Amino acid sequence: MNLRVVGNKVQHQDDLDYLRQNVGDDLIGVLGQSEWVRRAEQGREPRLAELEPENRATLRVLHEAVDASYQRRDWDRYTSRWCGSTCATRRAGQRQDRHGPGRPGGPPLHAHEDVRDDAWAEASLTV
Repeated sequence: MNLRVVGNKVQHQDDLDYLRQNVGDDLIGVLGQSEWVRRAEQGREPRLAELEPENRATLRVLHEAVDASYQRRDWDRYTSRWCGSTCATRRAGQRQDRHGPGRPGGPPLHAHEDVRDDAWAEASLTV
């Protein structure tokens, strides 16, 4: 398992220094205090384009890291918790490129993998 650390609500250089000292190379990025998040928590629904540029840059890094990790994913292991060997059998030989279950080009969703069709589009960051 490859775990990475994201600093949250980082305000000053000493916060960043503290994170680097304690997590080293596992620090993938930081998110600062955010007026955008505060507005979202208040229910104002700000547009993603209004997110602070430095926080958008961190989200872009996270998005790229997740996409780059695709080849290490083991869908059979992830889904066996819910459906045992049935999933592994159904997925044998299916195309496993950069799309996961329920994504266009990926393995089909099973009944227990209840994901809305537009969930991937909502999660993708096009910033």
